[in-house]
Amino acid sequence: MERALATDPVERRVTVADVAAEAGVSVATVSKVLNGRSDVAPSTRSQIETILAERGYVPTKRTRRPPLPQAVAA
Repeated sequence: MERALATDPVERRVTVADVAAEAGVSVATVSKVLNGRSDVAPSTRSQIETILAERGYVPTKRTRRPPLPQAVAA
C-alpha cells in the first residue's frame, strides 16, 4: 500500500531567531521590540515589526511572560 505524500510542506513556527536573522539584528533587539522597550531605533523597530507581521509571528505560551501582579489599594 502506497502512502500519499502531502503536497503542502509542514510549516514550522517563526522564531525570534528567524526574525533577527532576517532583519540583521540580534535576538535581544527583536525581544526589545516585542516587549515594547523604547531603546530601539525607530527604523529598526519598523523593520522588525514588518517582518513579524509578514511572517505571522505568534508568541508561544512558553515564551510569554506572566502578567505582573497588580498592587491592591489599601
